[in-house]
Amino acid sequence: MNLRPAAENPQLRIVNVDGLDLALWEWPGADPPLIFTHATGFHGRLWDYIIRRLPGRHCLAVETRGHGRSARPDPPYRWRYLGHDLAGIQRSLGVRGAFGIGHSSGGHSMVQAAALEPQAFAAMLLIDPTIFPVIRYGGAPLDFAFTLRRKNLWHSPEEMIERFSKRPPFVTWLPEILRDYCQFGLLPNGDHLELACPPAAEASIYAESIAPESNIYAEVAQVTAPVTILRAGIARQPGQLDLAASPTAADLAARFARGRIGHGQALPGFGRSGTRPTKPARIRPARALHPGQCAIRNSNGGMRSGRGADPRPGLRTARARLRRLAGARL
Repeated sequence: MNLRPAAENPQLRIVNVDGLDLALWEWPGADPPLIFTHATGFHGRLWDYIIRRLPGRHCLAVETRGHGRSARPDPPYRWRYLGHDLAGIQRSLGVRGAFGIGHSSGGHSMVQAAALEPQAFAAMLLIDPTIFPVIRYGGAPLDFAFTLRRKNLWHSPEEMIERFSKRPPFVTWLPEILRDYCQFGLLPNGDHLELACPPAAEASIYAESIAPESNIYAEVAQVTAPVTILRAGIARQPGQLDLAASPTAADLAARFARGRIGHGQALPGFGRSGTRPTKPARIRPARALHPGQCAIRNSNGGMRSGRGADPRPGLRTARARLRRLAGARL
């Protein structure tokens, strides 16, 4: 397997969009770039494990407002703001023809940005994008009270790792990804470290997720780039915030002009729950209308597997899709 050199690390860049400083982590390599957007409560360095397996590719891991090293304005955190921020970063950097990889709320933002900046993306891979069925918008609020109970202050990343490594969903994560999550998900605060995504910001994002203005189906219809969607096999129920279930509308792929969807368990490190597929899985490319499109051949609605057992089937599946998306040798 080709990897980036161990000494190669990303450079932190700050881009000002309408007076707000937004952070991104830039990895050197050849264009067109790969743009990564993370889920609520995560950060740009959670993609390190994946990006290190894309040697020689220019990668940009964006951090949403209220996350990582980006500015943390007071709530509310409306979802339209997040898409506007990403589009502003792309305009500032002059991004054209990029390959987008968006997870959860990051997938929602990426779709908005693709509608606002049509030339920015050549193709997109959306992993459990938080785009609900239309009927959910304006409906029953989600129960997000748990976010306000999160432990916010820590003594060290090691304390956080010790606490999280024994509880779901983190118990199923690869240790390297959990370490990145903890090491780069804390910021100095006096004698302690605090979460880089404050609980109040996370709670506001969840609260706004089903607001009527978070409905972006008009933008979905405007996206002309090929879109591949990965969904966890469990559907989220109205009013419940089950992070092991997919928030993605079952018919979302059909709403895109050039959409395709695959079903499987959530992927370790950046799946909804971090759980691994129940069987080792093999990806069989279907007729490719674009390098960004691929299909999963399965018998049970989950990811099927590979030649022989793979100790990290979820990662293998993710890498297979990224290879198809970006034309990169992994």
